[in-house]
Amino acid sequence: EPEYWDGKGWSAKRKEATQISQRFFAENLMQPVYLHDRWISVVKVDGFSGEEVVIDVADNPWGPWTTVDRFVYEPRSGITAKNSYQPIILPWSNPDDGLIIVISENAHDWPVALENPELYRPSVITRPWPD
Repeated sequence: EPEYWDGKGWSAKRKEATQISQRFFAENLMQPVYLHDRWISVVKVDGFSGEEVVIDVADNPWGPWTTVDRFVYEPRSGITAKNSYQPIILPWSNPDDGLIIVISENAHDWPVALENPELYRPSVITRPWPD
């Protein structure tokens, strides 16, 4: 049976469900992963429309979450403007080598993306391991 967060704990009553986050304007596609004894999340602020990436850590998947890194992500240059979205932490990230993050990129204008499928390409970046 599903359980719902009611602001204080878990409940079987769907009508008691409440938001767990009101972060950012458009979206917060947080997908926490458990690596080396801590929970880590990487999100693109406001998804397609944002420019910043935020890395958060927590002792538990429900938080509290602490921001440890925030940076502007610049898509690769090319023949057209690009946007980036949905960063994902790769599971072989480790404290010695840092976080390995894959972030998708595509043409900003959808008709251009459809006419040029080669513009879609994931990019791999690294960031320091979160302290």
